[in-house]
Amino acid sequence: MNNFNIYKEKLRQSGLFHYSGQESVSYQDFLDCVNSELAKRSMLIFVSNPCRSSDMGISLQYNDSKTHLDMLTTNSALSISSLPLNDVVNYFVDLLR
Repeated sequence: MNNFNIYKEKLRQSGLFHYSGQESVSYQDFLDCVNSELAKRSMLIFVSNPCRSSDMGISLQYNDSKTHLDMLTTNSALSISSLPLNDVVNYFVDLLR
């Protein structure tokens, strides 16, 4: 059982909780990591068209270089912490099988 499933087993409280990895990465960086793992497993990779929100005519309230959420509420309510990026990527890729 991987670390993600161990944490999932601890979830005994209803509600919506944000779960993330230890590293703050952009969606593109995450996709690059997923594609790397997919390639290792000889699976089809995702094709992306990286762009900025302003290129699409979208104005964001926050325009940080990385879009991310923290786990302060999740950690407090569920007593779980974030996982290494590699664990999150592997869990995601396993769901694609």
